[in-house]
Amino acid sequence: LNFSEEKITNSVTENINGYIKGMKILLIEDNQLNQLLVKKFLGKEGISLTIAENGKLGVDLFEADPTKFDLVLMDLQMPVMNGYEATKHIRKEMKIDIPIIAMTAHSLVGEQKKCFDLGMNEYISKPYTKKELMDKIGMFSSKTITSKKKGASKTGEDNKLFENLRELGDGNEEFIKEMITIFLRNGQNDMKLLVEASKKGNKVELSEVAHKLKTSFGMFGIDKAYDLVSKLEMIDNYKDNGSILADVESLKKCSDEVFKQLKNYA
Repeated sequence: LNFSEEKITNSVTENINGYIKGMKILLIEDNQLNQLLVKKFLGKEGISLTIAENGKLGVDLFEADPTKFDLVLMDLQMPVMNGYEATKHIRKEMKIDIPIIAMTAHSLVGEQKKCFDLGMNEYISKPYTKKELMDKIGMFSSKTITSKKKGASKTGEDNKLFENLRELGDGNEEFIKEMITIFLRNGQNDMKLLVEASKKGNKVELSEVAHKLKTSFGMFGIDKAYDLVSKLEMIDNYKDNGSILADVESLKKCSDEVFKQLKNYA
């Protein structure tokens, strides 16, 4: 199976009061930046973390051992099998009543309802802070908690690029540079794909690539780029191709400047 497992045994932060220590969490997520960030956030909380890179791999882990995990962090947009399909299989086919927290760059009320209707227990919007993630996980630290919580987290506060990086990295320069390396590699490639899709008039591909970039730009607190890819993701709202190309050009200028700054930093 194409997944990695990391056992984490350091001390638990005081605000969680030790309740999540020893939890076994499965992160089903294809985005490497998001994988790295969750590892960072949970790295000192005494949690056993397993990562599956798509819903099918996550389901396979449950097929092998239905009782292995205490909680699932479920991304929604993934290749092979998305989060909706994986949750439906876990709930309907396998009859497993494990807490599932949806993780997505979308924040639409309709999508939240869809998550809860499928049997997910909670919902967190990307980008999120460590406190928001820990609070969500803490809600399910006791196995006696079974009721659904119908709330959604707010996105993180607007921050300047390097202020946000320092917060994410918690002062760990090596971690920050690793984040930048992954962001530059994936972000620059995705921007090329997005520009090519806009030139070919491939709206489906453009929307899909914009969704991938949305998570990364949001995580790094790059507000202008985040707003532009959010618009481009909802491609059907545009009235003409000229407006699409104009926003793509604005996004390219903004992202090129960000990439330049990050290369200089790293």
